[in-house]
Amino acid sequence: MTTPAERLMAFKSALAEAEAGRTQQALDSLSRILSQDPDHRPARSLRTKLLGEVGRSHLDAGEAARAEEVLREALRLTPDDPEILGNLALALARQDRGEEALAFSTRALLLGTGRDDLARNHADILLRGGKPEEAAALLRPMAGGNATLLLALGDALGAARSLEEAKDAYRAAIAADPTLCAPFEALAELLRIEGDVTQAAQVYDRARATRDGNAAVLRLKKALLLPPIPQDTAEIDRARTTLGETIDALSAENVLLPHPDKTVGRTAFHLAYHGLDDRPLQEKLARFYRSASPELTWTAPHVGKRRAPGRIRVVFVSRYLKHHTIGKLYGPLIARLDRTRFEVGVVQIGRPTDPMAQRIAASAEHALGVDDDLPRLREAIAALAPDIVVYPDIGMEPTTYFLAFSRLAPVQCVGCGHPDTTGIDTVDYFLSGQDLDREDGQELYSEKLIRLKGLSLCFEPPDIPDLLPRPELPDGRLYVCPQSLFKLHPDFDAVLADILRRDPLGRVLLIAQNRLEERLLARIGVAHPDVLSRLHVLPRMSEESFFGLIKAAHVLLDPLYFSGGNSTLEAFALGAPVVTLPRRHLRERVTLACYRKMGIEGWVAETPEGYVEMAVKVAKNGGEARAAILAAREPLFALEDEVRGYETFFENVMNSLS
Repeated sequence: MTTPAERLMAFKSALAEAEAGRTQQALDSLSRILSQDPDHRPARSLRTKLLGEVGRSHLDAGEAARAEEVLREALRLTPDDPEILGNLALALARQDRGEEALAFSTRALLLGTGRDDLARNHADILLRGGKPEEAAALLRPMAGGNATLLLALGDALGAARSLEEAKDAYRAAIAADPTLCAPFEALAELLRIEGDVTQAAQVYDRARATRDGNAAVLRLKKALLLPPIPQDTAEIDRARTTLGETIDALSAENVLLPHPDKTVGRTAFHLAYHGLDDRPLQEKLARFYRSASPELTWTAPHVGKRRAPGRIRVVFVSRYLKHHTIGKLYGPLIARLDRTRFEVGVVQIGRPTDPMAQRIAASAEHALGVDDDLPRLREAIAALAPDIVVYPDIGMEPTTYFLAFSRLAPVQCVGCGHPDTTGIDTVDYFLSGQDLDREDGQELYSEKLIRLKGLSLCFEPPDIPDLLPRPELPDGRLYVCPQSLFKLHPDFDAVLADILRRDPLGRVLLIAQNRLEERLLARIGVAHPDVLSRLHVLPRMSEESFFGLIKAAHVLLDPLYFSGGNSTLEAFALGAPVVTLPRRHLRERVTLACYRKMGIEGWVAETPEGYVEMAVKVAKNGGEARAAILAAREPLFALEDEVRGYETFFENVMNSLS
């Protein structure tokens, strides 16, 4: 290939290979041409184009590092190609190299002025870097009547918590292109977050007329609109009936739902707050997904093979192994498992980088940060060849829910971070505590219930400053219910009202959440208008201000049907008494289990009337209760029983397989 004519023939051959889809052969041929003639412009141009396509395919497959390698090679050939620069920026962003990504993306924007795709990419990188306001500022003047840019603007505004503006952007996107499904789904999701499930359902109905909407997905997402603030128990019953009937109908139609982690992207999270037995619905939903989404069924190569001798390999998988309730309750366990007997790994979905996430990762022998991509997650976890996989919180978000349909280890367990059964047949054990679940609790679970010694939650009391900031609070006796507002069942309204009627100086304090407080106060106001003025909603606050609120409280209130968890443990660390009314479900029994571990009776009611009486009594004599908690709290934070309980279970279950 020494003459121009020979190189021309070689280039034509490479072009034919590219057109025939033989990309690698074409790249090899072009490489040989350029080794002889580095300035061969057609060869440089075609090789750049093909490398760009290969790099983009790696990006789409979730292979960011491989995409970066290929795209950098393309960039060496053509340094000012805006598309190559933009895709390289995305590859870097997906490896959490935000500053590098922004530099390349900025160059791409300058060279590709007016290109919508580059603007969307840049906004996505800003969002990944925690800069939603900058993303919105970039997109706002460009969006005009462009539906895809308006959709991206809505996403940026939503991330910036400008929810009204976000909804306006989505509505504008729908007006600009009413055949596009994504803006309808995005608008419905924001309405759902705010608790407006009626409007959200109407939006899903409209979305079924779009050109790219999947009718089965939209029907299921509509049925999963379980109201976070139901107006009464009848609304709860209707929502659960609708969900069950929709699953039955879709099952009878033998529909297929590809990639439900992305297309549905939701769990039946709010079932757990209805105060009912969720096992039948959860099992029905899981059976449906198993049939409708066959790609969820996947088995790691090492499963079923003879296990190599050595330590038991336990891998914890969660999005929330970071500064979050799950990180607080499972991080200490991960750090304390006996390394002479256990090899411990963590998989942190979404690549969290906060200090708690870093400590948890550093405490494990294997620590992986992986993006939201089911195939990549499966491969990454399978590469660790775990003996046991522990999901602390299946049901809180869609990625781990759908991941759990795979068989990634011989033994698969779910913790009680989200205290509800999964219904998934590849989740073998539900790891609870001896006081969290009763002896007759098995019928509530599709998994085999394991009642570990102690709480099964490993909580280390936080370092609390002596001087805490205190949010602005009303005068009077403070009855604080610091829970997420969706935990407040309609039956709890009468309890709160009766407390305030019994105590004229009483004030019930709640914490705002995504405007759900508006719906909650409206609900309470219908039946109990006489006490509404003494229900106070505080704005969201820092962790230290939250501790200040707990310290100022005269008494803390557990909602009916759903006990506090981490908040109860933090309250006891501060000496605050909590009134609770447990029944048979784990989710109602955390405070009770804490009192039992402390070795005190605590403030455990047996009836709603007894709850009211006890709350008022404690609030009026709060000093005695606080002194009792402070005197008894130390055993609560001694974690030997919990850690040994896990270790014993892990060893026993592995021995049962040999």
